[in-house]
Amino acid sequence: MSRFRKSLYLLLLSMACFTLARAALFVIHHDIFTSLSVGETFLAFFFGLHFDLSSVFLVAIGPLCFMNIPFPRLGKRWFSGGAWLWFILLSLQLLILAGDLVYFGHTKRHVANEAFLLGNDIGFLTEIAQTSYLWVVFLVALFAGTLGYLWKKIVRQDLLAWPRTKAWGAWVGILIVGFLAIRGNIGLKPISIVDAFSAGSVSQGQLRLNGFFSMTRSHAKLSNLSHIYYKPEEVKNNLGLPNSEYPFLKQYSDSRKTGHNIILLILESWTPEYLASYEGTDETLTPNFDQMARNGLKFEEFYASGQRSIEGIQAILTGVPPMIGHPELAYGLEMSNLTEVGTVAQKHGYKTLFGRTAQRESFRLLTAAQRVGFKHIFGMEDVPRIRDYPTKNPRWGWDYDTLMYGLEELNTLGPPFLGIFFTATTHKPFPDPGAQFHKKPYSPSGKNGFTNSLYYADWALGEFMKKAKQQPWFSNTIFILTADQVGTRYLTKDSSPGKHLRNNFRIPLVLYGPGIIEPGVNREVSSHVDLMPTLFDLLGFQEPFSSIGESVLRKDSGFAIVKQGSISTIFTKEGALQHSLQNRLNSFAFDDPANVDFNELEKILLSVDQITYELLIKNRWSPPVSH
Repeated sequence: MSRFRKSLYLLLLSMACFTLARAALFVIHHDIFTSLSVGETFLAFFFGLHFDLSSVFLVAIGPLCFMNIPFPRLGKRWFSGGAWLWFILLSLQLLILAGDLVYFGHTKRHVANEAFLLGNDIGFLTEIAQTSYLWVVFLVALFAGTLGYLWKKIVRQDLLAWPRTKAWGAWVGILIVGFLAIRGNIGLKPISIVDAFSAGSVSQGQLRLNGFFSMTRSHAKLSNLSHIYYKPEEVKNNLGLPNSEYPFLKQYSDSRKTGHNIILLILESWTPEYLASYEGTDETLTPNFDQMARNGLKFEEFYASGQRSIEGIQAILTGVPPMIGHPELAYGLEMSNLTEVGTVAQKHGYKTLFGRTAQRESFRLLTAAQRVGFKHIFGMEDVPRIRDYPTKNPRWGWDYDTLMYGLEELNTLGPPFLGIFFTATTHKPFPDPGAQFHKKPYSPSGKNGFTNSLYYADWALGEFMKKAKQQPWFSNTIFILTADQVGTRYLTKDSSPGKHLRNNFRIPLVLYGPGIIEPGVNREVSSHVDLMPTLFDLLGFQEPFSSIGESVLRKDSGFAIVKQGSISTIFTKEGALQHSLQNRLNSFAFDDPANVDFNELEKILLSVDQITYELLIKNRWSPPVSH
């Protein structure tokens, strides 16, 4: 068998692996693809080969050229060395595809550049593999072993020599085909994630893609997205913005300094479906949160800005929405001029504290908090263990211990203060908090694990509030409770695709301050980007600030723009529109379609993306801050 034919068989075997991964995605997550017809499914598999070929050649082009150099002295051993190098790389691709298959179940999309960010938390990845997904590692190893057997049968075949001219022609051909396969076309721009959505369907686009392609291409800078859709003056008209150097700069000049303290609690993955004060049916699961919601100002239409913690933290702290192809906080955004809410608070005599349940350096969130002026920070390493838990070393720490430590830190600093605490016990893998909190049989994953962790986390919240009520500063303090994202893995699928999409981003928001905040229910659409302006409003700061958002206390209408990997979505009361920034994808009316102007939603979404991109590129999101 010639080198070229052997290489072709190995290539076909590699492509078969990617097709099998797509078939597994289709079967395991079939509920995502039920809207596709047989013809659309076939086309998704067919056009998916385009993305698979690019992914295969990206790692295979080197070994292929190595294996097929037509020098007479480079025989079977040389070919075998290159072939087994290719196999090792392919095995790594299989591991990524398997991880993506699991990740898809959590987020309903393929993995993107967050995979590279997770590289900073390799311990977390190792623990996940050893606990919740050891079976995935086992299946990948089993499949790789079977693949290795087939690979060996091909590689060990005797090499048949080709005429030198023909052999060199084949080698040059491999180079040309490999280059074109990686690029995906012969045009000016290489194939990109967004090309998968050219049919205008989110589910078809997701089925066309593979996890390796989405991960490697999203790590690039998405240079094929121009982010320019309208003339500059049209963008400002579309959004009703002033024609100024800093169009998102706002000021609440009618505010008066209140002197209130604020404690903002960001509750990991707390989901309305599990909260009785929202849609939950178990009154005993989160009684402490529910009591605060019923005695506070509850927001019914509040949305997370993304599906990852860093996206939510970015929007909360800076007012900058996470957008496709834009830098994120702690990964480039911090180089831009931003409103520093912590710095402003310090100028008014406030002590600023940001604490988290997880380790200090995990995802660099504490560094991000320092960037916007939070002087005092703490993480898991600083928190002493108060209770004796069955799980001795939880990956994400314990909420109760963290909240109690945070309260002590606030007492040490003294009022007035602005404190933000980000909990994490409700993050998978779920530690065992003890039999006292076993609403369900213990599990480090799944709905049972989430339910138990949520029950514990609510108890921790209740204990925190009991102690807070004993402090002299309690009567002058406003508590803000929200989530970083939805626990999408634990949602019950809604029969309406539009409402199910809505449930993937809708999170709780409660303002609680007896004697300060009047209890009630707010049904205006708002999101994470509205929280930083809300802090300015509640504290009565008159300094200018830059944010796409508005104080939730001042909104009488609005929209929420959220990021879902390579898809942007805009929500209003009436409906939602998904967009790839090149093509309009799905659109949903929550009630009467006649009440939704999808052309207007598209115009707003694209205008926000364009002006956000332009302002960050030109460093005109916010005026420079003088320290």
